Amino acid sequence: MEKCIQDNAKIISLMTQFSLEAENIFCAEDLSSNGNKMLDLFKQLGFIETYLLLIEDEGKVSVLDGNTTSYLRSEHLLDCLPLLFKSAEPCKFNKKELQLFLKQISPEKKEFDKYTGMYFGIEVREELCVFFVAIHDNISSENDDSIEIEDPELKKNLNEFLFLFELIISSLVHKKDGDNLKRSLEANRQQQSIWLESLDWLIKASSHLEETDYDGFYAEAIFQLSRLVNSDNCVIYRANKENQSLSLLNDLSSSDFTIHVEELIKSDIALI
Repeated sequence: MEKCIQDNAKIISLMTQFSLEAENIFCAEDLSSNGNKMLDLFKQLGFIETYLLLIEDEGKVSVLDGNTTSYLRSEHLLDCLPLLFKSAEPCKFNKKELQLFLKQISPEKKEFDKYTGMYFGIEVREELCVFFVAIHDNISSENDDSIEIEDPELKKNLNEFLFLFELIISSLVHKKDGDNLKRSLEANRQQQSIWLESLDWLIKASSHLEETDYDGFYAEAIFQLSRLVNSDNCVIYRANKENQSLSLLNDLSSSDFTIHVEELIKSDIALI
């Protein structure tokens, strides 16, 4: 019973760390962890090397191996991974594909025949997909060119990993998209409220313009304008078309800004 509790606690801890790292990588685009926690789950199955490949639409490939992050172009991997499909069920590299992959990822390796490789891919969003690749010491097979995973237990585990990774990553990405949409809608509602309030004031003020205290009208006008355009400072001038001069009517309690505007007016810069 105690061992079962310890095993469950370890799994929960691993999944929590996995989720936090996945959120950083796929939502905050922070690759500083190099995918260490996510790839550690592969290593639990006995793989000697694991890789996380982020493939972006413009052809950039970020290769995370748990220790470092390097970069390739997608054309370097087209002959060994089905990158054009953006997703893939768990498969085994055939001999030629694995050699091509290792030459790109680990060019220092020499004895490529020693290894067997597996992979699966997930489309994270339209412009980004991720491939998980695991390398194992060579497992004897009747057909080295087969892409089928012969070991039923390994195939089962990889399918479970695929389901788990896809569920967690898609949940995190959808949550981020939902949060961004919520913030955008709230900002739009606030902006709409400001516009409606300012429009209401303008309609009321303009209908009684002759009865209005003009100093108060100008002060309120620049306040409403500064809210609409989210400005820190605002001044309002009356233009004299005959001599092209401007006279200050009101400002938003910022004398320094008014001085700068008046200096600009006196310059040769044409104002519209």
